[in-house]
This record gives sequence, C-alpha cells and structure tokens, in this order.
Amino acid sequence: ASITTEAATTAEATTAAEAATTAEAATTTTEAAATTTIAEAMTTTEAATTTDEATTTTEAAATTTDEATASTETATTKDEARATTEAATTAEAATTAEVATTAEATTTTEAAATAEASITTEAATTAEATT
Repeated sequence: ASITTEAATTAEATTAAEAATTAEAATTTTEAAATTTIAEAMTTTEAATTTDEATTTTEAAATTTDEATASTETATTKDEARATTEAATTAEAATTAEVATTAEATTTTEAAATAEASITTEAATTAEATT
C-alpha cells in the first residue's frame, strides 16, 4: 500500500510539474505573441508615419510649385500690362503728332490764304489808285 501511495503521489507530482511546465510554455508563447504583435504595430505605425511624412513632403513640393507658378503668372501679367501701357502711350504719341501735323498744315494753309488775299487786296488797291 505504501508503494502504491508513493507511486500515486509521484504520478500526481509529475502531472503537476508537467502542467506547470505546460503553463509556463503557454505563458512564454503568449508573451512572445504579444511582443510580436507590439513590434508589428510599431512597424505599422512607423510605416504610416513615413507615409505621412512623404505625403507632407509631396504637398509641400506641390505648394512650392503652385507658388512658383503663381509668381510666374503674376510676372507675366505685369509684363502684359506694361506692354499694353507702352502700346497705348505710343498710340497717344502718334495721335498727338498727327494732330500737331494737321494743325501746322492748317495754320500754313490759312497763312498762305491770308497772304494771297492780302496781295490780291493790295493789287486791287494799287490798280484803283492808278486808275
């Protein structure tokens, strides 16, 4: 009976030890899985951060390109406005010159007509006096 009791006790102790070992192994496996999950989550977070940074860089580059385009368009608009102003100024100068030339021609014609009338009047007066 003593041997049977010892055998039963030994069997129970062995079973308990095996259960403890199995429990420890399960705990280790669970911890390893948790560590892996955390590491994967961190990697995913880091990848997302890298993607966000790349997006931010792309957006910044696009903004810079847009600003450069806007500056170029503004410069082009200023150049066009300047060209339009210069063309208008040139047109005004040409018009002013034409008006001045026309006025001079009119004055010259009027002066010639007045001179002719004066000569004609003098000639008539002289003819009358002679007569």
